[in-house]
Amino acid sequence: MENLLRAYTSPILRNFEVQELKTFLPDYITDFPKKLRAVEAPGTSWEKIVQILNKNMEEDEASNELIDAVLFEKLFFNQDHVHIYHLDSEIDANEFITRFEEEPQLNRHVNATIEAEEKFISMRQIGNTVLILYRYETIKLGNSGQRAIFYVPCLLDFDKSLLQIRLRKHYAAASSTKHGEILSKMKDFINSLDGDVSAQPYSESDVHSMVYNIFKEESEKAESVIKEHMADGLTEETINEKILDFLENDLEMSEPELYSDRVKSAFYQDLSLHLDPSTFYNGFISAFTFLDKNFIRSSTRNPKRDPIYNSKVYWNLKDLIHEYEEVSELTCFWKFNEKDFDALPEGETFEFVEVSLRERNGSIEIHYYNSPSKQRRLKEDYVHYRISKYIFKETLSE
Repeated sequence: MENLLRAYTSPILRNFEVQELKTFLPDYITDFPKKLRAVEAPGTSWEKIVQILNKNMEEDEASNELIDAVLFEKLFFNQDHVHIYHLDSEIDANEFITRFEEEPQLNRHVNATIEAEEKFISMRQIGNTVLILYRYETIKLGNSGQRAIFYVPCLLDFDKSLLQIRLRKHYAAASSTKHGEILSKMKDFINSLDGDVSAQPYSESDVHSMVYNIFKEESEKAESVIKEHMADGLTEETINEKILDFLENDLEMSEPELYSDRVKSAFYQDLSLHLDPSTFYNGFISAFTFLDKNFIRSSTRNPKRDPIYNSKVYWNLKDLIHEYEEVSELTCFWKFNEKDFDALPEGETFEFVEVSLRERNGSIEIHYYNSPSKQRRLKEDYVHYRISKYIFKETLSE
């Protein structure tokens, strides 16, 4: 059987940090640290770990099966850029998998020996989703130019009618092809698998509208928080009255209503400036990009990814953004309760995720910061939950 021809190699393991391998492999290989120290052959740490893994595979097949499952999951979910397309299909994961029952890729091991030109490495099913591991090419990483396999995982979610094409930006940057071309090739690959499954793009305007809806949701929450910190006796109604009175009577402006929102925005910005950033830590926007109809691009960049609400750009542009109802890119911090996504987390111990959302090559691109992490799959579930009301019910381009 083909699956019996297996061997770990450095290009496979180069997808993992050495410390990461040293952290989880002792759970499956007895005396792993001792065995690693005993390897006398010259070479990189990856090459030494390869020797241990290949020997363990010969001595303990049950252990190797567990290691394969862990490596597959990490290869699949250690990606920091996820591109979402609409998955057009009338079948489910069970039906899809049955069409590959005789194919070697079904449940094939990560370290299986395959033909040099073969790209489709392994396919596995979890519920109504299908996970596909695709070998795009071998690249060179680091100053020493060490060889690594550039994997592009694809997830077919038949429940939500979504295709995920998952990329590790650092690896994609080292590829011989550009980011957009990688996405196009992967869509073609998915479309070639079965006539009852196809990947469909989203329109740019629909994605921008989706991102705007999230911008609007977060802005309303943040402005409510700011207003809670107004001085005693002040309400939005009294502020409006004071501003209009000042503009009309003190400055003698003929049409004070045209300018009252600008003054009010300055007032709220000043309030935000005096608030501790942690005030917004249930969730906030840290950056956005807006392209108005005159093709003027406005973008905020905050290396610290702090709340945007003390920025003049936010208050100057928010009314125009609400008028056009489009935002081209948005970066958010979201804190969440891992047991109940509808509940606000309490206390100092909580999970959080930082993401950027934008349109790219007909996809909804989600860029995950601080990736990978132990809770990565949970964080992805939360992000999908947050944006599901905008994209998961129907195809945006329909």
